[in-house]
Amino acid sequence: MHFQSFCVLFLTLCVYFVTCEIPTVTSVPFGVHNGTQIRLYTLTNANNNSIVKISTYGGIVTSLLTKDRDGVLGDVVLGFDNLKDYESQEEYFGALIGRYANRIAKGTFTLNGKTYHLYINDPPNTEHGGKIGFNQRVWTVSNVLVQKDLAG
Repeated sequence: MHFQSFCVLFLTLCVYFVTCEIPTVTSVPFGVHNGTQIRLYTLTNANNNSIVKISTYGGIVTSLLTKDRDGVLGDVVLGFDNLKDYESQEEYFGALIGRYANRIAKGTFTLNGKTYHLYINDPPNTEHGGKIGFNQRVWTVSNVLVQKDLAG
């Protein structure tokens, strides 16, 4: 299974297990990155009380709407309304982090007696995947949603 397929399947299952419903999925254009069309996917449960929006740029969760204790729908994700702001950010708002998360001190590590030197993107360290981490990749969405009743 491709990593991007896993991400969509994982988020679908999260919505399913929280709401016991298979979400509807829609998508709209979100901009263009290096000549590639970026899409914004929206997963919504049947009662419209859980809505998540995910960009194919960086696998970024741009919005997660859920009801508070008073039943008011609100966004609990910090982020932007457009692709350009995500492309220029130095933070990792809502993005997939990888190939590793956190910092590798001084961009160096030793594995099985061999020392590796990595690209330093947060001097003096390497952070969240180096020069081009998962947060800057364009992901392809595969159709992994189950189209029938999961109970049957």
